[in-house]
Amino acid sequence: MKPTPELVIPQVLADRYGSGEGGLLEQVCPLVTNKMLKVISNSDYGHDAKEHYEAIKAIRDGQNWDKPLTWVPNEVLSLYRWSTFESQKEIKSESEYHITRLFACCAMGRIGDKNENYLQTSPDLLEPMVDSAIFLKGEFLEKLKLEIIAVLRESKPWDNHAMFWIFGLLALSVLGEGKAIENEPQIIGDWLNEVNEESLEWFSSYTGKDPKTFLDINFETIHPDRWAKLAKRMIAKGVLEGNALAYIQAVSEHRPWRNYKATSHLLSPGWRLFAFMDAFKKAMNLTRSVKRQAKQQNKD
Repeated sequence: MKPTPELVIPQVLADRYGSGEGGLLEQVCPLVTNKMLKVISNSDYGHDAKEHYEAIKAIRDGQNWDKPLTWVPNEVLSLYRWSTFESQKEIKSESEYHITRLFACCAMGRIGDKNENYLQTSPDLLEPMVDSAIFLKGEFLEKLKLEIIAVLRESKPWDNHAMFWIFGLLALSVLGEGKAIENEPQIIGDWLNEVNEESLEWFSSYTGKDPKTFLDINFETIHPDRWAKLAKRMIAKGVLEGNALAYIQAVSEHRPWRNYKATSHLLSPGWRLFAFMDAFKKAMNLTRSVKRQAKQQNKD
């Protein structure tokens, strides 16, 4: 069974969050200092730091948003998005750190990459944005919710990124302060479960595999562990119940090596390094199988 052709956003969410495009980059740019820009520009061990700095300063100042990113400054923006407050030493204030990382991710998401090395809907842009928006609270939460709904309005149920973006919306609702809609987390959680059940059923019938969560069928994220950690944080809040809670628990228990069958994906542009071990294992098994068949033929 193929999923329904349109991703149907629950009406209560569409009414509350479907009226705008968010404007998160516009929100964060005025808060980004030159010192923050210098930290980002040095992310590639200081290589081409001056050129990176000038490029991201122009973005901070509202320039060149219509020009897709090239190596400068895309490399340092991409590297900084993987940082955590604990892993870096340059920015002492946790609030300033999250503003800096949020700026890097928003710039990549809004402007895009000239060489299409990543998609603007990439889960690896969304997860740090969600994490930082939760910490910063207030308007950051609100604007990211608006941007997520804007992306989902243009998505299909079987789009790889769609389930991540619904999950991100759920994380903002569960872990962020203030709920604009009564019972909002449960509404989003039930929607996530419904979309995933339909999509995973179609995926299973098409491939013969039995995925448990969206992380089991997606090769767009390098860090599925970060999504599993978000799920654990949501469970600890104790606001979800029923099928939505069961699904989030399944996500929290995800193991990156469990269900990936990577051989075919290594031939596509979307493959990721963590798939290599599965591919290597399958190649070894195939080699053994061929040797056994050859021995049997020799005996015959």
